[in-house]
Amino acid sequence: MSSHQLYQTRTFFFPILNRNVTILMQTRNGPCLLLAIFNALALKGQISIDPGVYSSSAVVDFIRGCCPKAKGLRKMKKGYIVNPRFGGCLLFEKIPSFLKELDLKIVHSMVPREKSEGYSIISKHDCESLQLRLMELDCEDQHINNNHVMNNNHEINNNHEMNNNYLMNNNSDSSSNNSLLACFEMLVNECSSQNSEDLMKNNNEITENNMKENKINYPNDSILEKPKNMNRNPDEKKILLEWNKKVQYQVTNYGISLIRNTMKEDDIFIYFRASHFSVIYKHNNHIFNLITAHSYLGTRSVWQSLPRVNGDVQYFDENFRCYTNMSYAPTGKVEGNKVIPTTELQDNQSDGHGCNIA
Repeated sequence: MSSHQLYQTRTFFFPILNRNVTILMQTRNGPCLLLAIFNALALKGQISIDPGVYSSSAVVDFIRGCCPKAKGLRKMKKGYIVNPRFGGCLLFEKIPSFLKELDLKIVHSMVPREKSEGYSIISKHDCESLQLRLMELDCEDQHINNNHVMNNNHEINNNHEMNNNYLMNNNSDSSSNNSLLACFEMLVNECSSQNSEDLMKNNNEITENNMKENKINYPNDSILEKPKNMNRNPDEKKILLEWNKKVQYQVTNYGISLIRNTMKEDDIFIYFRASHFSVIYKHNNHIFNLITAHSYLGTRSVWQSLPRVNGDVQYFDENFRCYTNMSYAPTGKVEGNKVIPTTELQDNQSDGHGCNIA
């Protein structure tokens, strides 16, 4: 991502500060974590700028002016990849260390219910380890299938060897009978006993050589051994596959509820979802997501609810009033990057303005 990324601004009234604040808007895909950090600090009253257009380098300087100890900020201009862990909404494999200096927290909503059947299996994974574990399970299953085929072949070879031994034993008995007959004939013909012994020895050597030549070599037993980690939960793969499908949109309804319970009134966090970072704010026990898409500059829409798994989302003005008029702040479903308007949305919660929010 180019360091010459430019951001326009938007100014609106923010009740917690009892004054106007100016935030940055995003015109295209870019370093959204950098944008979220700036806007979170602006809502906290730690950064104040005039309306205008700003580069990503200027944004870094503003943040650094707020916290000189923040190191690695310039790397944020190229974006940042995080790895959420499924054990809790605050858990990540790695996040920028300077966020602690800025007193900012990142949350995600990819969390299973603690009382769910597969919680103990799912909660120990993150996004990356989940994919790796699914690959390992596929390899283990393939190993089991291969062993099954090899064991079947082993049994066939054993039967083949038994048949060969049976035939060779019969041949050996026949050779012995022939030898005795030859000895008898030699004795009758007054042949020496030494010639009879030599003939029997030769016959035995021939039989032994035949047995060696016909013996089948088998693979070492170690090849048929199971992998060391085969003592696994038989339902592990099924549980992880179902979870992988469930979090393809990087959100669960339980995860949203967990975020609401984690945040205190007037808390400002950074929210990660769908490979995007945004700012969330808790007001009147509800979670609101700050809108930074440039396309909303022409509307009164400043906040939106956190989209649920089914895509339901509502829009609010600067005073957290919900609008159903499309020219202001449409209510509808999110499909891709578009908002599909709906006339009714049913839920058990309402903000008092006819809107249903988290």
